[in-house]
Amino acid sequence: MVLFHAMPSIKWRALAILMLFCSFAKAQNDNLQGRVTDSLGSALVKATITFSPKDGGKVRRTITNDQGFFSIQKKGSKTYSVMFSMMGFKRDTLSSNQIAMLDSIEVTLYETSLLLDEVMVISHPQHPVLISKDTISYDLASFAGKEDRYLSETLSRIKGLRVNHNGDVYAEGQKVTKIMLNDEEIFNGDVGLLTRNLPIDLLETAELVNDYGKESTITGIKGEPTKTLNIHTKNPTVKGGFGELNAGAGSKKTYSLNGTANYFDNRNQLSITAGTNNVNKPNMLGGSVMDNSATSQIGQEGMNRATNFAVNARTKINESSQLYVSADQSNSLNRSFGESQTTAVQQGDDIDYTEDFARSSKDRTRRFNLRYDLSNSRFAVNVSPYIRSGKQNRDEQRDALFFTTADSARNYTLNHHSTQDAIGLDGSVHYKFNRPKRTVAFKLKSEKEKVNERKSIFNDFNKAFDPLNLYVGDMRNRSIVSPTIAYTEPVGENGILEIAYHRNEITEELERNTTDQTENPVDSLSGLINSKIVNNHLDARFQYQVQKWFYDITLSYQNDYLKTNDQDQSERTIDYKKLLPSLQITYQFSTQKSITLAGKQFYNLPAVYQIISIPTMTDPLFVYTGNLNLLAENNTQASLSYKAMNALTGSVFRANVDFVMTDDKITSNSAQLIEGEAQQYMSLLNVDGYKRIGADYYFSKTLKNHKVIDLSGRFSYDNNPQYINSELNFGKNINIHQTVKLLWPVTKSLHLNPAVMYRLTDIEYGVEQTDIAPISTVNLLMDIAYTQGKFSSKLGANKFINSGFSGNSYNNFIINANVSYKVLDGACTLNLEVSDLLNNNTGIRRSVNNNTISDLYVNRLSRYVMFSVNYKLGNLK
Repeated sequence: MVLFHAMPSIKWRALAILMLFCSFAKAQNDNLQGRVTDSLGSALVKATITFSPKDGGKVRRTITNDQGFFSIQKKGSKTYSVMFSMMGFKRDTLSSNQIAMLDSIEVTLYETSLLLDEVMVISHPQHPVLISKDTISYDLASFAGKEDRYLSETLSRIKGLRVNHNGDVYAEGQKVTKIMLNDEEIFNGDVGLLTRNLPIDLLETAELVNDYGKESTITGIKGEPTKTLNIHTKNPTVKGGFGELNAGAGSKKTYSLNGTANYFDNRNQLSITAGTNNVNKPNMLGGSVMDNSATSQIGQEGMNRATNFAVNARTKINESSQLYVSADQSNSLNRSFGESQTTAVQQGDDIDYTEDFARSSKDRTRRFNLRYDLSNSRFAVNVSPYIRSGKQNRDEQRDALFFTTADSARNYTLNHHSTQDAIGLDGSVHYKFNRPKRTVAFKLKSEKEKVNERKSIFNDFNKAFDPLNLYVGDMRNRSIVSPTIAYTEPVGENGILEIAYHRNEITEELERNTTDQTENPVDSLSGLINSKIVNNHLDARFQYQVQKWFYDITLSYQNDYLKTNDQDQSERTIDYKKLLPSLQITYQFSTQKSITLAGKQFYNLPAVYQIISIPTMTDPLFVYTGNLNLLAENNTQASLSYKAMNALTGSVFRANVDFVMTDDKITSNSAQLIEGEAQQYMSLLNVDGYKRIGADYYFSKTLKNHKVIDLSGRFSYDNNPQYINSELNFGKNINIHQTVKLLWPVTKSLHLNPAVMYRLTDIEYGVEQTDIAPISTVNLLMDIAYTQGKFSSKLGANKFINSGFSGNSYNNFIINANVSYKVLDGACTLNLEVSDLLNNNTGIRRSVNNNTISDLYVNRLSRYVMFSVNYKLGNLK
């Protein structure tokens, strides 16, 4: 609120204020000067004044001095607004119409108990940051380096943000999954595509937003937010095109070729992206091998080839409606081989065996999506039809040697072919009444899917199962119809009530035909199953904000059932009718610090595959049969989470503890040894008393000389209930993962990033005379980056220290190196990279499936050298 305007006619008071400014102001006729106080007249120190020209000029900011005085330049701007803000006070905004004739003003800001929805400003002489409840805004010009050309380079300078070579952004330890330009969706939300290619000199601010989605904006009901980056340009009508091309060739016939072409203006967007490579990069425009040496060599098993193509387009039909179109296809080919050492836990003697395997898989996925959005003062409409298809081919050859009371060997081949086709529709209509947040909505999801699978299983060892060679054909027809009707009503100024009815109906028909090598039917492995899952939920949800407290309360009446008819035409129904509560309470210490307590009770029906009575055999070692007598799982969950951050320093601490207790948990009943042969049957049973506790945290703090330390970890424990030979056992599953990273800018040119990662897995089954060794892995990592002008080089080292694995632990030492040089004024980059310099890349991991534990040793792409060229072009204005 403005208490006093120093008009020219009030000479004495204006003169007094001007005398106090004699050492603080510059060029009085071109400056706006004044004083900011609280309701008692005391000076507000370091209150922020934001001057925003409406004619395209630069936004300027300043802060008050120890006496509450300020001075800010207004020269050259005829229309503008001035915002006064300070943490713990309501902001005030004045327009040029109010203060055009004034050289000095006095402003009073009034205290508020909690400023959740108001903008507050943390000021810094060089790096101003604006903070609100769900948004942190960074003035990009204040952070940009002299040599920065693209947005990704400037974002990497902001404390609290991490940007990898591909342009992906991480904030508060979480990945930013969506990007917008001037508050509008662009290029299907591809974060890396925009940050790598948007010129920094065209941009003004970057906002990090906890986006609750368009529906939350309409109804006021908040769910889980999406980390979103919203970029504002200096010119709101920016338009033009940009592109990127990367081509590389290397030793061992390695190659990488990918590119993108993009155009946008006020009404239209078009993006075309394509790529192919055989160096284990799934993305169309993957980053360098140096993105993160801690993870670049993990999980890339076998030799992979990937090809991708995607088109995304958007056009504004008018000011209230727009149309989106997207289509993509991806193809992948993987070839892998290796060895596994396996223990199948028994009540008596365990089954131990070693196995050599070779497998190949070829996948293809196609998707097409059309989306129409309409939003005006009364209606918000979204209609999105889509088509999806997939094709998979898998071949696998295994040779095993079993160590049992009757040693046996086996050799078998698996061939698997499947196709999947689906067509569906997602849609919603919201009607907005005159009163804000009072809405009624109808939503519908509908899908029809057809899946055809054909498996060929050939084995020469399993005398317990006849015939030895099988052809299994599955045909599934599935349909989903999921309507929702919801009504929201504001309660007072700070509450929202939602009443909703939701029905989800899934109907599936499975026809399985199994024949032997002479094409004679195998009746015991064939049959027809019809199933229907129906969820009927009537929910009342109430969200309320009172001062620093936020409450989210839901009561849900659920009438759910699963009905099946098997090949004998016997009918089975699994159902429950319950009134289930959920509660979430959040206490907001400030806009950057909160604690949340949540709890809920929920049920899970069995999945259809868990009750199918037709035996399933995808591996001659395992025969799986469902259980028609299963019950729904009864779950109780509680969690406590805490979050604190400082947007100016980039410090973050986030922690969460989660506890789940389940009765009637569905667990396996497995490992019956048949007539001395290595044959296991697996079924399912319910068990009471399952307990699981999990915890995770993330901590980041900026130290002296711009060093940053990152700590993160997670822990989980459960009591691992298992039926083994129909006898119930309780054991334990413990998983620990801890990471320590240091980001150390030694000089402006040299950066060191050492890290240590530790992982532990410890499994027990509660069976006597069974000793499963825990496994652990320590990773010692070092990333070194050096940049000098147009030249840059990177070195990444990753030393694995494994223990507890069967056989050779393969303590690999992986070194990757990269040298690059920019030409053509930075538009073109020449790269030379070496992957796995020591030729030491071998995969090792533990796989746990019910009572079976396998340590696998799998081939990976080893040492290669590649030269590549990256070229960027663009014309944005």
